[in-house]
Amino acid sequence: MVEVNLNPEEDVKKIIYLHPGDVLGDWTVLDKIGEGGFGAVYLVNYNIYDDNWLIYLSVLKAEYYVLTELKKAKATHFCDILDSGLVGENKYVVMTLVGQSLTVAVMDLRKHDPAQKIQKFTMGCALSVGMKCLEAIEELHNIGYLHRDIKPGNFAIGRKNVRQIYLLDFGMCRKYLNNQSYIRNPRRSAGFRGTVRYASISSHISREQCRKDDLESWMYQQQKPY
Repeated sequence: MVEVNLNPEEDVKKIIYLHPGDVLGDWTVLDKIGEGGFGAVYLVNYNIYDDNWLIYLSVLKAEYYVLTELKKAKATHFCDILDSGLVGENKYVVMTLVGQSLTVAVMDLRKHDPAQKIQKFTMGCALSVGMKCLEAIEELHNIGYLHRDIKPGNFAIGRKNVRQIYLLDFGMCRKYLNNQSYIRNPRRSAGFRGTVRYASISSHISREQCRKDDLESWMYQQQKPY
């Protein structure tokens, strides 16, 4: 394991990176799948039943709380949490292993049909996927959180059920409800959050985001598609 110092402004000062062969409880790390600004994703093997899952190692404890709240709400468009723990100061969760992101799925269309000049889903497929993405956003809003980074790369299809859609990556989530379940007062100015291509107008002009901004990003995503 390697410890790397982060920017001092971060809530957690360092993130611990794992390597193939590292063992966390009943889980053995096989490979690193991806990495972001707030954590990394690893493919792991369950030592008891010899099955593969995902470990998400994050410097943001809030991501763990979002996932646990979604599980309590029995949300259907999010990964299940199978296990959790600590590695140093970092929280890790073991989650369902999902399939390709929507971005990668569209890129693969070109490989299967080289004659297709424009990489996109059929109209029926785009509408079906779009509705399921919208359902996922609604489930997140129902527990009081905004995603603030809606884009094709943060949605994935299921491994066994390709019609299943998962919403991923809660590093930019923000709770928009207070402890009394009322909408929090907006800040006078808020920093940019999101991905430039899909971010809402409010995000670009440093306004506080709300639920409609996630929907605006979803609309831009649908216009691609994808």
